[in-house]
Amino acid sequence: INLLEKFYPQFMPNVSTCKSPQGMVGALVKTFFAKKINKKPEDIFHISIMPCTAKKDEVVRPDLGRDGYRDIDYVMTTRECATFFKAHGVDEFDLELPFDTPLGMSTGAAAIFGVTGGVMEAVLRTAADKVEGCTSLVTPQMEACRGFEGIKSAHTYVAGHKLQVGVMHGLTNVKRFLDELTKVGNDKCGYHLIEI
Repeated sequence: INLLEKFYPQFMPNVSTCKSPQGMVGALVKTFFAKKINKKPEDIFHISIMPCTAKKDEVVRPDLGRDGYRDIDYVMTTRECATFFKAHGVDEFDLELPFDTPLGMSTGAAAIFGVTGGVMEAVLRTAADKVEGCTSLVTPQMEACRGFEGIKSAHTYVAGHKLQVGVMHGLTNVKRFLDELTKVGNDKCGYHLIEI
């Protein structure tokens, strides 16, 4: 979001108003979960372990908190977490902790939400379910949007309409894509949904 706000503000009207998965979980922890365990939000210290350093900047945004407290108190990158574990002799593969389900079991769309291309696929699955009663969008074309390649493009059909989708991974690729999008114009890009 910071990249768009600073360098590509013309695309801000097209950005989803949804919080990131990290932001959504943070809000749930400090509201719903706090009530469930009978704690005040300010008495919960919520640490988020994320692969991207941009998540550290995200948590200080004013929309990720309320009533004088932040939804996420600290972000540790996965690299920092691994370094911490190593320094303290923690074998992360030998931890005997039962899986907890404080919010119940999740859907397939929720399971893919945190992977590259997962938000886009979850949105399309949900749209297909609401419009057609079908969530089976996993086609060879859609599978092309999974993984870590820089810029991926695919198409699928929902209610007989062909939808062009794109997934960008990595800041360099995002900039390259947005620069191209700036040249052709937002209304002529041909994409219906883009995940960055």
